[in-house]
Amino acid sequence: MDIQSSKNIIAGSSVNTVGGNVHLGDNFYKSVEYQELEKGIKRLKKLEELTDDPIERLTFGKELNEETEKLEAFKREVISLAETFSKINIDTERLKIARQHFDEGKYKEARAVLDAEKMGEELDALLEKKERLKKQTESVKSSLSDKANEFLILAKLTAVDYENEDWYESSINYFERSLEAERSHTNLFAYAFFLQSHGRRLTAIPYYEEALTIYQNLAKSNPKTYLPHLAITLNNLGILQLSTNSYGKAMISFKKALKIRRELAKEDPHAYLPDLATTLNNLGILQKNINAYGPAESSLRESLKIRRKLAKTNPQTYLPSVANTLNSLGVLQDHINAHELAETSFKEALSICKELAKLNPQTYLPHVAKMLNQLGIIQLYIISYGPAEASFQEALSICRPLKIVNPQKDLPFTAMTLNNLAKLYQVVKPNKKKSITYVQEAISILLPFSNLPYVQDYLHESRKILKDWGLDPETYIPTENPNP
Repeated sequence: MDIQSSKNIIAGSSVNTVGGNVHLGDNFYKSVEYQELEKGIKRLKKLEELTDDPIERLTFGKELNEETEKLEAFKREVISLAETFSKINIDTERLKIARQHFDEGKYKEARAVLDAEKMGEELDALLEKKERLKKQTESVKSSLSDKANEFLILAKLTAVDYENEDWYESSINYFERSLEAERSHTNLFAYAFFLQSHGRRLTAIPYYEEALTIYQNLAKSNPKTYLPHLAITLNNLGILQLSTNSYGKAMISFKKALKIRRELAKEDPHAYLPDLATTLNNLGILQKNINAYGPAESSLRESLKIRRKLAKTNPQTYLPSVANTLNSLGVLQDHINAHELAETSFKEALSICKELAKLNPQTYLPHVAKMLNQLGIIQLYIISYGPAEASFQEALSICRPLKIVNPQKDLPFTAMTLNNLAKLYQVVKPNKKKSITYVQEAISILLPFSNLPYVQDYLHESRKILKDWGLDPETYIPTENPNP
């Protein structure tokens, strides 16, 4: 059986080393060890030849075999040592001198150069230094983690500082500074969520993906703690993939989130049924988008069933979710031209939102406006033009008084309503003056926030209406907000 000390096999009479070749023949013959072994072998051979005693001959023969094997082992070790010299960096004075002695066959002198006691002292000193550096590294790492958390909190606080004109750009800067200090699942997810909430869909995706990888690894060792975080990351990533038309990826994300949340809901329905309903709602929207109408309706109705059940015991918390799923179901019904069914779904959602708005108008009046807009659009489809106009006007009466404290929350409803009215007076009940007045108001509200990506969608719709009237959007912008 051949034993190789490495993948490299040394053949021939020499091996290459840094600084030249080690000639194994010269090396062997120069060494005292080799010469002593050779001398012993010659002596045993002579003794074996001279004796006539069979027992002595056997004894000498046995010793001769042992010495011969020892010599061969010696040769192999020298070859292995030469190979080692060829692979390591000869960067210390000791190694340079030891190699020189080795090349000359002076193995005893080579060993003497490598003073174990002295090297041990040096090694102990280095290990102590390594430990100090390790502690320093751990301290720096801990400090970086603290700094990452500080910038993370600052970013989130700045994100609600609407009196600061640069709150959006400043928040992004602080999130990125947090990530420079440390890339953790916490700040990666938080930044991705912020970007997603402000329409930066494509920018948010890689941050969710990075957070997802971390959560997947953490969930392997601690599933109880991290599976819920993994599921919400998958859910949010699926929403982004859906919104960027990556339907295949979105389906994978939602299915994985759904699987996790079904299992969690079995163990603790009180804690995780709401999350299960959320993913079912999102999956239903995706299935609608890929024309899987039957599965879409099943997903949405399962979500609605869960949410209605939850709302019975805690209406203040879960009725908004019921309205949300009713809205999703209404959109599906509208998409398959079941407009009367859609109107029923939207009306129930609207009724819920109006009741919620009585208790918390600041939070739910925007949702009322949204439902009224959805209902108005459906009423246009079923040629109920009067009710549609009334729905849009009611929505506008809600939107106008709302103080634009949070543009991301308040602007869409106001701009959507104004654009819908402008379109109604352009197409359904032509009135150029009213149409242009409404679209002017929409543009004047949106322009101060045009740096926000999602605002561009509403501005595009407003400008299109002006173009359809034969006007130049770039020059036909009001200096004040009219109120027709």
